Amino acid sequence: MGTWIALCACLCAGSIVLENGAVRIEADPQLFSVQFAGFPGGPNFVDPLRVEEADRAGAGWVDPGGLLTDVLPAPERDAALRRGPASVELQDSHSVVLLGPPSEKFGIRLKKEIRLAGDEPKARYTVTLLASAQDAQRYALRNTMRVPLRNTIRIDKDKNEIVPLAGLDKLAPAVVRSMQYWLIPIPPTSPMSKVVLGARVRSFSIENRSGVWTRTMAESTPEPSGADASTPFFCVLDDTTRSYGAALQSAPQDVSLGAPLVVAEEWQFERRSALTGEKPQKAGKEPANAEKK
Repeated sequence: MGTWIALCACLCAGSIVLENGAVRIEADPQLFSVQFAGFPGGPNFVDPLRVEEADRAGAGWVDPGGLLTDVLPAPERDAALRRGPASVELQDSHSVVLLGPPSEKFGIRLKKEIRLAGDEPKARYTVTLLASAQDAQRYALRNTMRVPLRNTIRIDKDKNEIVPLAGLDKLAPAVVRSMQYWLIPIPPTSPMSKVVLGARVRSFSIENRSGVWTRTMAESTPEPSGADASTPFFCVLDDTTRSYGAALQSAPQDVSLGAPLVVAEEWQFERRSALTGEKPQKAGKEPANAEKK
């Protein structure tokens, strides 16, 4: 007898919830961001920030935390691009498409799609930058997640080196070496101020007590080359503002009315029980976003 998994998409406290029994994703149209990613009943892999109700209901600049997208070069505090609010263009049992408002100054807008992979602990996250003008302008997209405390950023050592880009002359003590990974503990083990780390990798993982979430740029995402060569992975560590973030960034591309910029990520979630052979714990009845601030 086959296993039947009920896929559901519902509106909960302003968020659209996609859940297939293996993974749960919450996207907030008002804040145009992913506010929860993880296992049903488990801890959140992203760190959302509290936004006052008056700001939620408006269209001004806010930082909602979680996972959001910036357009580069960044138009300074362009609320339409950063936080929407977005309209729900499509919603079904396993996917949602959110369309942000146009930037009046730059004539561009963002579209975001989240699609669960059947009943598997996988999802695809696609962000598209659309332009309203025929004249091409060069842009890149950066998808940044705010990393919660007591999490660890993990990069395979055999893929590339991590390099300090700002705030440090050497990796230690921000980065810990293991046999297989470069590990960046959150919070850092020593004080960090405006530290930026980079690596020429297109995949990294976040580890918490429930398991591992791996974000990987899809093959279709523009790769850096020549004069556009850049660092696809960024990490920010700043104790003063309690800002700990990890990002994947595309290469710049000419964007016009007929040529959008599309950046896609493949998400893979692995429960700790599957990694260690332990018997999985039964999920509690508390809401999946219980750890939100």
